[in-house]
Amino acid sequence: MSYANHSFTVTLDRVDSVTEQMAERIYSLIGDALLSSSNGQVRLDFDRKASSYSEAVSSAIRDIHNAGYEVASVTPSDDRGAT
Repeated sequence: MSYANHSFTVTLDRVDSVTEQMAERIYSLIGDALLSSSNGQVRLDFDRKASSYSEAVSSAIRDIHNAGYEVASVTPSDDRGAT
């Protein structure tokens, strides 16, 4: 099975700023995303290796749920996430 890097951004639901506790929790479970916030939204920018874009997004959402957060939206990169 071939794996590729897939880039996309996940916006968290009902979270408007990053706390130290949140960052520690997310980074303890997710090592392939950058956590940021702006304009009252918290985002995770992923660069995830998976067999497909769909699998990359599904596994990222699962990891976010495991960290205790909900997803508001997923936005693919301009190239549809594959690099």
